[in-house]
Amino acid sequence: MPHPKNLMDKCVTELATDFPKERYEYVIDKAINGSRIRPDIQILHDGEIVCVVEIGYTNAAKIQEYRKRGIRDIRWYSKELKLTLHERDNEYFEKEARTEAIRQATDKLRRKHALDVQLALAENVYFLFLDSTCVDCDLEEKELFDEDNEDELAAEEFVTFDRKKYVVSFECYNVPEHNYEEEYRWDDPEGPYEGRFDEFLKRFIELRTEGAGLEKKVSI
Repeated sequence: MPHPKNLMDKCVTELATDFPKERYEYVIDKAINGSRIRPDIQILHDGEIVCVVEIGYTNAAKIQEYRKRGIRDIRWYSKELKLTLHERDNEYFEKEARTEAIRQATDKLRRKHALDVQLALAENVYFLFLDSTCVDCDLEEKELFDEDNEDELAAEEFVTFDRKKYVVSFECYNVPEHNYEEEYRWDDPEGPYEGRFDEFLKRFIELRTEGAGLEKKVSI
């Protein structure tokens, strides 16, 4: 569903620092030409997409689709306009700062829950349930679904992982043919969660030590 106009306007204002509106064309909440994929914002220069922006919840598979299309600048903001992900030329922008933030948060958690964390880290395999939506359903003919009911695009991702690899088990609540299970190495650029082991491990430790239950669905 479209985001409020004031939220989109604030995001455009922030983006205009890198992409001045007098030089770039902004396309709001429309499908990419020749596809049904609909970013929240596209930024064009001479008719070519130079940046796509997602705001709020989105599916990792959608980000992966932007990578496959060779879009050089991919940005993913929270609804508070906090930059969750920024990739430029297939490299994480400010990756070192993000990794340092994760390390500091994990270190703080280790000090607070030293024993629980030690037990969690002793396990050979970790797992998380992720909130998700089905990007394939999102691309289906619109008459198949009620556009006002986001639950009809709902899905679930179950990720098991260790320090070398992870397995994504995806279940679409609507179309069994959309289900899949794939294994990736953390350094595989084709994987939807490349280089994010520390982030996944941090979330696992949080659930293990908070007592919320590991079956709780989380956002990554």
